[in-house]
Amino acid sequence: MLRLIDPALLRSWFFQASGLEALIGCAMTASALMLWGTILLDRSPGRQRWIAPAEKYEPLLWALLLGLPGCVLAAFLTQHVAALPGMELPWYLAAIAFGTICGFLASRQLARQRRETRSQVTAVSPVVVSDAELQRQLQHVQGRLSLLTESLPIGVLEADIAGRCRYLTPMCAEILGVTFLDGFIGSWFDHVVQDDRDELTASWRASWERSEPFSAECRVRAKDGGVRWIHVRCRPLITDFGMSYVAAVEDITQHKRTARHLQKSIETLEQLRLKEQEKSRLLEQSIGELEQAKRTAEQSCQAKSEFLANMSHEIRTPMTAILGFADVLIDECAEASNSDQPLITIRRNAGYLLKLLDDILDLSKIEAGKLDLECLHCSPHGIIDEVVELLQVRLRHRPEVQFQQFIASHVPVSLFTDPTRLKQVLMNLVSNAIKFTEAGSIRIHLDYFENESEQEGYGTLVLEVEDTGMGMTPEQLERLYQPFSQADVSIARNFGGTGLGLTISKHYVEQLSGAITVESSPGIGTKFRIELPAHDPKFDSVVAQADTPQSMTALILSSATEELRLDGRRVLLVEDSADNQRLLSYLLVKAGAQLTIAENGQIAVTEILQAAPTEHAFEIVLMDMQMPVMDGYTATQQLRAAGYQGPIVALTAHAMQGDREKCLAVGCNEYLCKPVQRQTLLEMVQRLLKSATTNPVVCRS
Repeated sequence: MLRLIDPALLRSWFFQASGLEALIGCAMTASALMLWGTILLDRSPGRQRWIAPAEKYEPLLWALLLGLPGCVLAAFLTQHVAALPGMELPWYLAAIAFGTICGFLASRQLARQRRETRSQVTAVSPVVVSDAELQRQLQHVQGRLSLLTESLPIGVLEADIAGRCRYLTPMCAEILGVTFLDGFIGSWFDHVVQDDRDELTASWRASWERSEPFSAECRVRAKDGGVRWIHVRCRPLITDFGMSYVAAVEDITQHKRTARHLQKSIETLEQLRLKEQEKSRLLEQSIGELEQAKRTAEQSCQAKSEFLANMSHEIRTPMTAILGFADVLIDECAEASNSDQPLITIRRNAGYLLKLLDDILDLSKIEAGKLDLECLHCSPHGIIDEVVELLQVRLRHRPEVQFQQFIASHVPVSLFTDPTRLKQVLMNLVSNAIKFTEAGSIRIHLDYFENESEQEGYGTLVLEVEDTGMGMTPEQLERLYQPFSQADVSIARNFGGTGLGLTISKHYVEQLSGAITVESSPGIGTKFRIELPAHDPKFDSVVAQADTPQSMTALILSSATEELRLDGRRVLLVEDSADNQRLLSYLLVKAGAQLTIAENGQIAVTEILQAAPTEHAFEIVLMDMQMPVMDGYTATQQLRAAGYQGPIVALTAHAMQGDREKCLAVGCNEYLCKPVQRQTLLEMVQRLLKSATTNPVVCRS
């Protein structure tokens, strides 16, 4: 292509160029000079003053330098070679754009290379500083280091193998208990307590020889004469002057004191723990002893219950014969019109023994918490009348004592309570009044008060028993309700009694949710006041009869009641006591029964099962529960298992809590406690026989 261009033509075009072309040529020359100047400035020592502005416009300069020659070449080719007039401007613009792009890329690459070159030069070029500047910078670093070490809460020292300090901070001197200047005199070991010095020195030298770090705790003398604990941590330092130890010294006195207090606290806690363990051991031992005592008490209670049960059985069994035959003799004496006074005396004293036994059993039930109430609707008027009727007999030959009875008109005719317990309480209080009143009066007062604060239908029944007897002192009142206690020994001898009546009465009243109080003065008399809640009081004319046991007088006069007949009824009596066999045989045969006797349960089971299929089957069985060979419980169970459906009456001397339920549980229909009253026995037998007529005796084969 160059051969196509004629040199003459170039000279002619150059000298004939237009103004625009001349301007382009000048710009190219200026751009080349500025780029050359930029390269020279970049190499000069004072480049920082001039290179920044040049670098700022470097891309423009490269664009002019590369774009303007393209414009000239484009103009020349258009006008003189290609002969395309009118196309100069597009070629100019294309040339300028091409030059601008190439200039920008070239400037970027050169700037990157320049920065890399500068960083390398800066990294490897040594800094030339004067001695004065070095001294000033060294002093500045030393000052900052001193300020740093002095502001730390620990001290710093540098020492040789002998402990002589080459460097010491004021904090270290303060910790060692010396002045700053004294710290450089001698060895710092001299400030350590003698007991720790030898061991510290030996450890220091041994670590020095091995060039190993060293750490130790020791004590130093403080300025005030006290002892201070320090912790020293050392590391070897090798310099041009040889090896030394740089040590950090920390005051750990407070830490030691805290640790000591903590150790004391731990020891105290350990002692407390040991004490608690000892207390726990003693508590466990006490619990074991209490459990053993509880078991012993339970065994004692069980033994007492068994003793009372056996005693009750052994007393009631002969008492049945005594009372029964006394009744028989009284009946015979009455028929023969003979005097029965000795027999009545025997009967009365036997009844007293029976009452004493009942009191002991009731007290045992109270102590065991097994005394149950049997509440029903009863008449308070009837209870008062019965007690007065029974106890007036004791005043028949004592005209000097008047017996008075007052019942308020608004007292309900019936209420819901336990008539047996209420009658027993009243009997005990009136009996004591009769016993301790030689002359004067005995007054029973019954009243009723509505209780407005309670629900409708509830009130308070008030019962007072007042006498003009010998009275009691305050000391006697304090032990009034203690069991087996009397006013004093002489009273017990003169008047008798066991001291159980008031104890039992108080428990009865409290179990009925009531309260009993007493007022007494020596020589004036005594007044007992009982307040009981009157549940469901009735004020109509229907009076419920109190279902209470008969009194001793009723027992004595039981032979005078209407006689009941058992004509032709087949009865089996299962009893091992010969005396009771004779007594019960007499009562039953006299009532017209056809009686058969079995001495133990095994004989009874055999006879009942053999007679069951025949016309001679027994209609009722009176079963003693404690017998040899086979007892009544086992015999009853075997009879019920064999299909015997006839009535069985438990006839036993066991009168403890739960004995009735035990007998009924094995299959008995009723329960009678010895000594048996003739009237009660015959009434129960007659009632069971009437109910059994609709339930024939059936035995499975």
